[in-house]
Amino acid sequence: MIETRGSRGLFVEVAVTLIVWIAAGVINSGGFIMGTEPSAAGVVATLVVLVIWLSAGWLAGSGSKAGFVRFGTVFWLIVVAGGPLVFWALTAAPGMSVMQGGWLLPLLLFVVAAPLYGLVGMLPYQLAVVWTSCIGATVFVSALGAYSAGRHIGRRAARPNKGIDADKPAV
Repeated sequence: MIETRGSRGLFVEVAVTLIVWIAAGVINSGGFIMGTEPSAAGVVATLVVLVIWLSAGWLAGSGSKAGFVRFGTVFWLIVVAGGPLVFWALTAAPGMSVMQGGWLLPLLLFVVAAPLYGLVGMLPYQLAVVWTSCIGATVFVSALGAYSAGRHIGRRAARPNKGIDADKPAV
């Protein structure tokens, strides 16, 4: 497991984020591969990815599951840095055959970028890799913000009330 305290909940959050990521990639695959505008379903799928990541960040924060920050950092580092690196590798070795692994780089680019194509596909196509990294970084920072807010509110709710009415007996 990723961590001992609350690991079941973290496992569920990680699994849900990955399943939604894969589903959004499948839904966006046609537009991504053909380079056309994303479908309405693709836009919705990408927005669901964003909402799921924000929700997972909030839930992990309210449960003080630090493993989510580690998972999110690795995941979004792969997305934010992986897109440009794979694109660079594709342009550096354009004549690579399938036997030389020529199928691997497009597959990696697809896995990294297709789930966000619902939003990226509406932006100028010449900068698609840059937009993918920008949107990925924005989602990561937003998920960390949701984690921090959830952690703050979760800790605050767990503290006993020490206000004016703290010494009065509960009714």
